[in-house]
Amino acid sequence: MDNSLTALQVGKQVLGLDDESYQLLIKDMFGKHDALLLTAQEQIELLTRFQMLGYRPQKATPISQ
Repeated sequence: MDNSLTALQVGKQVLGLDDESYQLLIKDMFGKHDALLLTAQEQIELLTRFQMLGYRPQKATPISQ
């Protein structure tokens, strides 16, 4: 799974969206039924929508050994 799809899944959880609400949002915005079908640009647009709803993605921090 690429980083954008991972961020979408985390955002879904943080916002408390159930599967049905998540799918309805994707269908409403893009006419598609699954995030896996979104283009890279559409994934960015969905992340932007999540941010408008209050999701703040955390920056990855390197793991030190």
